[in-house]
Amino acid sequence: MKRVHLKLLHGTSGGGQVCLSREAPELKAGWMDTLVWQARAADSQALVDAEFVGMNSFRFQRLSAAVHRVGHLWMDCDYRDPKAKVPLPYAHLDEEAVVYMLLAAFEACGIPFPSFFTASGNGVHAVWVCDRLQASAQRKVAKAMNALYGPVLRPDGTCPVRRRRDAVRDRHEARMLPLWQLARDLGLDRGARDAARVLRLWGSVNSKNGAVCRMAWPSSIEDIQRHEFNTLSDAILPLTRHELKAILDERAAWRLDNPEAAAAYAAKKRRVPVSRWARIAADLQRLCEIRGGVFPKTRHLWVFLTANARAHAYGGDKTEWAAELGAMVGLTESDALSCLGTLDERAQRHAAGEQDEYAGKPCSPLYHYSADRMVNDLSITDAEGEGMSVLVPGGSVDRTDAERQADKRERDGCTKRVDQVASRLADGRRANALKAEGKTMAQICTAIPGRGETSMRKAMREATEAVVEAVVATSETVTDSNAGGVHVPSRDIGPLATPAPALTPSEPAAVLYDRPRITRNSAISWTYDFGPDTGTVVFKSENALHGWSAISIHGADADIPAGFLDERRAEKARRRLRDASKATVDRARRFPARTPITRPTAPTALPLTPAEYKRISQGW
Repeated sequence: MKRVHLKLLHGTSGGGQVCLSREAPELKAGWMDTLVWQARAADSQALVDAEFVGMNSFRFQRLSAAVHRVGHLWMDCDYRDPKAKVPLPYAHLDEEAVVYMLLAAFEACGIPFPSFFTASGNGVHAVWVCDRLQASAQRKVAKAMNALYGPVLRPDGTCPVRRRRDAVRDRHEARMLPLWQLARDLGLDRGARDAARVLRLWGSVNSKNGAVCRMAWPSSIEDIQRHEFNTLSDAILPLTRHELKAILDERAAWRLDNPEAAAAYAAKKRRVPVSRWARIAADLQRLCEIRGGVFPKTRHLWVFLTANARAHAYGGDKTEWAAELGAMVGLTESDALSCLGTLDERAQRHAAGEQDEYAGKPCSPLYHYSADRMVNDLSITDAEGEGMSVLVPGGSVDRTDAERQADKRERDGCTKRVDQVASRLADGRRANALKAEGKTMAQICTAIPGRGETSMRKAMREATEAVVEAVVATSETVTDSNAGGVHVPSRDIGPLATPAPALTPSEPAAVLYDRPRITRNSAISWTYDFGPDTGTVVFKSENALHGWSAISIHGADADIPAGFLDERRAEKARRRLRDASKATVDRARRFPARTPITRPTAPTALPLTPAEYKRISQGW
């Protein structure tokens, strides 16, 4: 069975190396890859021990960058995965039932049936065997795989909302949505679609449950059909080759008819700010915090993407990334280093100032993954995307200039406008209370530092207006239901029912603090704040019963807060005790330095009579 499976995927000619893998718990990586030349793979000893086979052929390394031939498509559905984040609804079904469910979904979407299905032990693999293409077609194959797997669906099973409407994408999503929903419920492994993927080999034993991997559909090897890749991609992608060519021809004709506009459009360069990669790195860090470092089958991918974003924004080397990022997701440093080899080489070239060319334009040697691809590869949900700025399902919304300016003011330490208004209202209420005691504006400004007279008058005016608005908002008008007259029936049919009293809508409960916030305005005035809009001002009054009166911050009469009079009596007793203790201090034991020093004074002239003053002034 292993040889048959190997021949179906790779044939006997075409060059390249086939990857045969097996589990190896004794190794740090947990598995061991063996690359065998295609012509010798069927007779190699590695095939006897192999448990997995690469879906594509390679050149000396099992990496996406070292692919030799591509073309096959597949879907890996682990519908019995015991480690699934949510319970899978079809875990009780056998492989044959799941196969026919997928066949019905493929037929409804207009996608040709797979060449075969593999029962892997924990799920099924749907594989389309195609004519193998050159490695240069890897990008087109990746697009077909992404369209087949679809986006990460929302919890209600719908597609994520996009920023821009596209009729072509809308039609494609409407056609493929039933398949995407079924694949999600079958535990589709979204991390198993890269070009370097290996899948379980027929005839191998699944070590997790002891099941033997086998072909589940069709019933005979002779019934397996191969596909032509271009025809298959036309059925999967939003646009066929002919539709795409028509659009490109139309754009080329427009450029010929409008050379000036085309030249201006081509000269406009898209600026990718460095801060974007810093925000992507922050989003990936936030995703790790949300998931608690748990990334089923995507730990290495998260480490790679985070290190790539940090290389764009901050630089660094693979040793630094592996030590820090690997510990966040439970990987050893050597495991994390295994996925950062090519990235470190590109980072060194980027630091040296080298540039690559893509589509005729210079670009950084680092990887440039789109936000949509990272969202799909990491299966970021809408709930997780709420705290993100770039990695948002359906695309992030551009920040406005006002939002950016607000962030800058916050970074600069500026006080928010809401806090300024609240502080001004609080000062205005204190100033109004002091004014009610008869204080002048100069005395009020001295008692409440930080504001001049103009600012204080503005605060007092706003506090008064806020009080008026609060009073008006709480007043309700009750309309008499009998204002138009009392209607009496034309004949006596019994006593009239008493009309129900008009109900006044209850006011919302006021928000209160845990304990009142007490502010001493002056020696004879205190303010008790029980909530943001609830408080009492207590001031000394000779006409009051206890010598104190109280009004609310809205100007209405209020009761003196509990404990206020007791606190004043206790303070008065403490003051009397302090004065008495000072008077009983023994004068003999005081320090000499505290005795007033007698200083010499000028002699005082005795009063003179006018005759004596005349004699002295004349010198006789």
